Amino acid sequence: MKFPPSMRERERYIVFYVIAENNKKFSQKEILNAIFNTAISLLGEIKISDASLYLIEWNENTNFGILKTTNKFKDEIIFALSLISKINDCNVSFNTMRTCGTIKKAKEIIKSRYKFLASCSQNFMI
Repeated sequence: MKFPPSMRERERYIVFYVIAENNKKFSQKEILNAIFNTAISLLGEIKISDASLYLIEWNENTNFGILKTTNKFKDEIIFALSLISKINDCNVSFNTMRTCGTIKKAKEIIKSRYKFLASCSQNFMI
């Protein structure tokens, strides 16, 4: 049974970019573990289940990703992303680029930002 729009939680899509030491690439599983472990330690298991956190898209080559969450927990999830500093003993920085209400808009943001970052920072290292 589908709920009417007035009873559904509003969804938000968080577009993020990962900068890693030595331009290391991470798998979707590694990113997901880092996000969930940090979010659970910050918010707890009950609030994470209320946040409906999903990794919609992760591109290993570009280090861009899209997280889906509810409108109520958007700020807490962004804060949890900013707390992630290491994945597999590699220094990383999660940068939230923008939040939006549709997947289509999130994918447009990734396309435009990736083209810009690729042209500006080809030799960028932490």
